[in-house]
Amino acid sequence: MPKTFAPLTGKHQFFSFVQWYQPLKKRLAAVPPLQPGGNKPITMDFERQLKALLYFHLEEHKSGRRLLQDLQEDAFACKQIAPPEGIKKSAFFEAINHRGLEEMMSLFHQLYADAAHALPKKHAQNAYRLVGCHVGAKKLWLAANRFDLPAEDIAAIYKLRWDIENFFGWWKRHLKAYHLIARTQYGLMAQILAGLIAYLLLAIYCHNEFNENVSIKRVRQLRNHIKPQKSCYPQISQISTD
Repeated sequence: MPKTFAPLTGKHQFFSFVQWYQPLKKRLAAVPPLQPGGNKPITMDFERQLKALLYFHLEEHKSGRRLLQDLQEDAFACKQIAPPEGIKKSAFFEAINHRGLEEMMSLFHQLYADAAHALPKKHAQNAYRLVGCHVGAKKLWLAANRFDLPAEDIAAIYKLRWDIENFFGWWKRHLKAYHLIARTQYGLMAQILAGLIAYLLLAIYCHNEFNENVSIKRVRQLRNHIKPQKSCYPQISQISTD
């Protein structure tokens, strides 16, 4: 009798985006609704905004345009990620760049406490201080463990030598998503926080399912498990433009 190959069988066959996202549900219930800054109603609430950024990191999108295209054309993303009535480019980037940062910060701290048991134990035990400095037209925030020096001296030292690539090296290693879609300082912070929340969800997933730390292998496996579910949704076209 010929053998058949079933690549997605067993315990992990139906592990979906919804299940990966599940640890956030109880925390989201306590997040107050976003309030519009003017008379224009909000077309993308906080949960949809957060889902879009998590989906961006999980799917390795390289631009906001590619993410927005998925939210407009991919049936899975339209149903699970985007607002029910769809999302326009202007509304999408307005939400990313100007709303949700405080809520995301609160959610990150709560999820971090939930994921503490699943995180690697090798981490710095020392206290650090945050120092801001200007390098040309750019403003940098630096973490330093020197409490005996004034901020000006620390800034001068870091202007000569620093290794900001360490963070983005970690980011690429665990998420392989390091393309910035935000265009404001506010939006950049929100995107980074969403990336950290995505990592915490991955840590919980890898710990619960495999008793392992986060790895690219498991991230890719999770993406591959979601793809067959995406194929269950027929492709649609509902491109919204201004």
